[in-house]
Amino acid sequence: MPNQDTDLTEIIKGMALTLGASHVGITTRKTLEDWHFTTELDYILDGANSAVTFAVPFDEGDMEGSIDKFLAKEDHKELEKKKVRATTLANGIALEISGLLNQIGYEAEPVHANFVYRKDSPSEYRVPPLSHKFLAVRGDIGHMGYSGMIITKEYGSSVALASVVTGAKLKPTRSLPEEENYCDKCKLCFAACLGDYMIDEEDVEKIGDDTYVAAKKAHPLRCSYVCTGSTGYKEGKWSTWSPARFPIPEDDSELIKIFQEKAKPVQFERNSINGIEGGFYHPFYPGYRIEYTCSLCQLVCHPQKEIRIARYKKLANSGVIVEKNGERIPVTAEEAQKIFEEMPASKKRLYTD
Repeated sequence: MPNQDTDLTEIIKGMALTLGASHVGITTRKTLEDWHFTTELDYILDGANSAVTFAVPFDEGDMEGSIDKFLAKEDHKELEKKKVRATTLANGIALEISGLLNQIGYEAEPVHANFVYRKDSPSEYRVPPLSHKFLAVRGDIGHMGYSGMIITKEYGSSVALASVVTGAKLKPTRSLPEEENYCDKCKLCFAACLGDYMIDEEDVEKIGDDTYVAAKKAHPLRCSYVCTGSTGYKEGKWSTWSPARFPIPEDDSELIKIFQEKAKPVQFERNSINGIEGGFYHPFYPGYRIEYTCSLCQLVCHPQKEIRIARYKKLANSGVIVEKNGERIPVTAEEAQKIFEEMPASKKRLYTD
């Protein structure tokens, strides 16, 4: 059995990278103490000493091209498939690392990249069992962007994160120097969010000698409402990849009511009529199957500011999605409005009030 320090640490880090991760970091009870409750390792494994967290990029090939096509409304499925498969690979790496650790005598539990939530919290808050991003920022993977997502100098925020919690005493990696954080609060992530999930006020947390700054967040269902396609248009010249245009009210209780009682049920009807290619499986949606139609704050972000600006311009000029004969196509905002005005009420109810 390897010793419980540097040797095993390097083996596990190397394993994550060999299996497909681009970055890997180690956190411990000490490096996570006195932070957020979603960094409590005991919630995953009693007596845990360490966590291994890693990032998997959405694609190591032409990710730039697929992101551009997604933002410009030229192609939806190519990038969605890459994002789903990166998430699945991250889950698989977590499973393999935990399997090895268990086999050589250490307790270990994999923690899914996404779509699993604490059962002791209200479902509408969708609290993860463990915050991969908090572990990632403490463990040398990336920095905290203004969006609140982890940003890496190689892939921006276009990565999936997963973790393994273990009883092994691994050696922690140090968080990255804040002066290397490329986030300059350009707020293009904020501009790309239709759900008003990000609030333009700073949320500052100080952990040890490190300070983390991100935008404050509103109710998490504001993100879910838009990102999973229940609605996709607020006003202006562009939409997400969702053809729906249910309102996005300022009042949270009104938004939750529209989301749960109107938008989500008819979204299932639309999917039943038109079909759904790819996508992912989620416990809180009718039929358990859903698609990414947004992720715009994540996709706009890039280490080079000129590319961030270019990506946002592609989005702003991409048009509004409508559905014709089961196919989603971009049109101008004026054309979309005309299509909806001429739509029979029996069909219109599938897309808006």
